[in-house]
This record gives sequence, C-alpha cells and structure tokens, in this order.
Amino acid sequence: MKRRRTSVRRRFSRPLRIALLVILSVLCGRAGLAADGAAADTISQVIALVSPDSIRAYVTGLESFGTRYYANANRAAVANWIKSRFQMFGPANAELDSFLYSGAQQYNVVATIAGRVVPEKEIIAGGHHDSYSSNLLAAPGADDNASGTAAALEMARVLQAWGYMPASTLRFITFAAEEAGLRGSGDYSARARVANREITAMLNFDMIGHRLSAQGDRDVYLVWYTGAETLAHLDSQMTRQYTTLTPVLTTSYRSGSDSYRFWERGYPAVFSIERDFSPFYHSPQDISDTLDFEYAAEIVRAGLATVLYLDREARPVAVPVPPVFSLAQNFPNPFNPGTSIGYSLATQERVTLTVYDVLGRQVAVLVDGEMGAGPHTARWDASDTASGMYVCRLTTGDRVESIKMVRMQ
Repeated sequence: MKRRRTSVRRRFSRPLRIALLVILSVLCGRAGLAADGAAADTISQVIALVSPDSIRAYVTGLESFGTRYYANANRAAVANWIKSRFQMFGPANAELDSFLYSGAQQYNVVATIAGRVVPEKEIIAGGHHDSYSSNLLAAPGADDNASGTAAALEMARVLQAWGYMPASTLRFITFAAEEAGLRGSGDYSARARVANREITAMLNFDMIGHRLSAQGDRDVYLVWYTGAETLAHLDSQMTRQYTTLTPVLTTSYRSGSDSYRFWERGYPAVFSIERDFSPFYHSPQDISDTLDFEYAAEIVRAGLATVLYLDREARPVAVPVPPVFSLAQNFPNPFNPGTSIGYSLATQERVTLTVYDVLGRQVAVLVDGEMGAGPHTARWDASDTASGMYVCRLTTGDRVESIKMVRMQ
C-alpha cells in the first residue's frame, strides 16, 4: 500500500500555499526546525515548496547548452551558469571548485549554507552536471544528469526561500567530469579526507527524471553502501513518510556515480536514481520532453526531508519524529541468508509481521503480539528457505502494509 501525503499542497492553490508558508515561517522564527513535537509538520511545510516547474527550468537551462561534455570548451560557462543560479537564491557562499584533469581545468560548483550550531559537521547533497552522448556535440543530458543538478539547485532554493538556518553546514555540489570516471567527486572527496573534514552524509542524485507512467508504479531506487545502512534506512523512511514514492533498496549502480567516491573515503553515502532506467541514456534524445518532473520533484522532496532530519539530529537536543504506522524495505535486499525488517507503530497495539511465498503460503511469523508505539526491527533468518521472491506483511487492526523481498543463494 502506497502512503500519500495529506498537506497544504492539496488544499490550497500554489500562490496561496506559498503565502501561507511564508507567514508560518516568519511566525516560527525561520530558525531551523521547530523545537517541539511539530518537527515533522515543519518538514512537510518546507518540502511543500519544492516545485516541478523550478526543476524543469533548471533542466531546460542546462539542456540549452547543447552539450556539457567535460572536454568541451564550454565547461566553464556551464559551471558559471550553475553558480549564478545558486547565487540567485542567496546561499552564504557559491563558488567554483577547480581541479586539473587530463591537462584541462574542470569545475565543481559548491554552494554552502554555514551551520549555526555545529558548523564542523557537514551534509552534502548533489550530483554531476556534465553529460555524454553518442554524438558529443549533441549531448543535452536532461536526465543524465541535469536532473541531479536540478535536485541540488532546488534544495538550495527552497531552504533559502524558507530562511532556514541549519545547525550543521549544508553544501550543495554539482560535480564535473563524472562521465570521465567520477573525477570531480573523486578530487573533492580526496581533499576532504586529507583535511579530515567531518562529512556526516552525502546524498547523491543521478538520473531522477524518467518514469514509465504506463506501469503505474512510483518506485525509486535507493542505492545503499556497506557501513552506511543507517543512512539508507533513514532515506527510505523519509521517502515513505513524506512522498507518494515507494523506495526500493538496491546495490545496483553502486560504483557508477559520485556517491561511490565519498563512500570510498569512509563517508556515509546514499544514491537516488529512477527505477525505470531511461532508454535515452547517453544519446541525443535525452531531452526534457521525456521526463516526469513531478516524479523528480518527489525524489527531491524525499532527499530534502532526509537532509532536514539529519540536520535536526545534529542539534544538541534531538526532537523525535511523531511515530507513524509504516513498514520499511528490508535491509539488505536482496539478502543471503538473513535480513532485517524495520517497522513503526503510531500507537501501542497488537501486531503481526508475517512472511509469505509468491503462492501466498505462510513461511514465517516474525512478530505476533502487543508492541509499543515507535520504531521496531525484526530479523528473518531464511537459511531454510529457497531462493526467490517473498512478501512480508505488517498487520495491525484494519491497517496492512507489504514489501517484496528477494532471497538469493
């Protein structure tokens, strides 16, 4: 069952919604998340400002360069265009981060909102801005990866529009020369490690705009890394709680995008990518007309909610998220032979957590009894089961949620 938000976005027109949010932000002092039980509501209010139209504008602007291939002469112009957009929103600092690759200067773009409480702790969100195509003079790269660059731009715009003052330092980065072997993120993360910087999370966005609407699903891949499982679980929880998307944890594409370089240097990372991989990948047909910008906006909302939650946790006094009824994707998935399944309850109640095979036969009962409100974790040891697809079902009263799990040999 897919969870859907109930928020001001459905009850009011966009102009009225923005006006209401501005008034609310002023009343709240615009000083980060509310320091009371309304923290979850505040996240909802902030991410409601994410606009598919804004994301489309960034993508079409980048697409209009015709090509953003890293070796082309326009690479500085592309980076400066992105920098100018960050500066329009008003982050404290937006700059080009230059490095040398293959005898030429390349330019990451870094926008920073300095932390007010623990500025030494950093959260990074971003993706690469270069493109590639079978025709290097026609590499519009709308999905790959103007969409990821748009995610970084839109997060920065929304936080500045809200007047958000973070506890930790937030950096929104678009990386150069990813298509040449993750060069921009590799250079940046290597220098960060040498400087012993405390990067608590890196959220990567690469190809988040393509969806096969005919299939009807609204899945998003969350690529997890060993040692950073907690971050992936949190991103999955935020996706379920605050968007209409269904997160699917996977190990696909792990080494294929910028998050990999941060993980290599020991930094926690997670990578969001469309579930339905674009057929226009690395071709002149990768244009904005092929993208679903509301789908991209939902991925951005999920990522922004994760950033806000992480930043709130960096404050000296953490504010608990009000408990909700939810079933998280098992982790790892696929698995062999054991996996963990997280779930949350809104109130104390009787719960069953049951595993079924694809024929609907009960395989295991993991939980059957009274459980308290809040988060819980169950462990399934599937050593005595065959490989294949299984369904885990959480039931309490008249509420049911299910996930699919894959057992591998």
